[in-house]
Amino acid sequence: MDSFNDSVFISLNGMNTKVLILGGGKSALIKAKTLLNSRFVVHCISEQFTDEFKLLDGAYDNLKLLDITFTNELLEDYHLIIICTNDSKFNENIRNICNSKNKIFIDTTFPENSKAVLCATGRSENIALGLRIKGKNPKASVFLCNKAKEYLQSFDNYIEFITHIRNNVTTLNNKSEILNFICSEDFLFFFNHGYHIEILQLFYSDLINEWV
Repeated sequence: MDSFNDSVFISLNGMNTKVLILGGGKSALIKAKTLLNSRFVVHCISEQFTDEFKLLDGAYDNLKLLDITFTNELLEDYHLIIICTNDSKFNENIRNICNSKNKIFIDTTFPENSKAVLCATGRSENIALGLRIKGKNPKASVFLCNKAKEYLQSFDNYIEFITHIRNNVTTLNNKSEILNFICSEDFLFFFNHGYHIEILQLFYSDLINEWV
């Protein structure tokens, strides 16, 4: 199985999405920070948490560090399970349970057997992106994601404008024609040079006043 070429990206909404992280070390901490900043509800179970992990406990309302004994039934309460322990037998058991219950899980110790991967993410005002590279190199993923974010930020105003147009033409019979027109290199060129309104007036003069 090729987990890289056979994957598809899905964007999860953090609000009210519950995540269980098993482990309290560095890997678990990195995953927790990423999810907490996107407003996921994160609960972590571990016999021992790092000092940095403990500092997070008072900084986020959506985080709970649980000093409880793990039971299989706990998995029922969460949408996503993240495995970050160094106990290979325990990790294998969690993978098997998750598979039997059709749970989405990420195993940081055995990513090729995971159902999901937590990608490097970046956001501008109107664009969100996720980036994954082949192989295990998270620092390279973050580096490239930041480079991509810097590039995509230059499209923010364009995306905001054409999204506004798109939301105003949804009931028109020629919607596809209009969307193809504005989602093009030619229209982007005119937008960047400040002539986008004039171009729309030239081709769609009867509707332009309703759009902008």
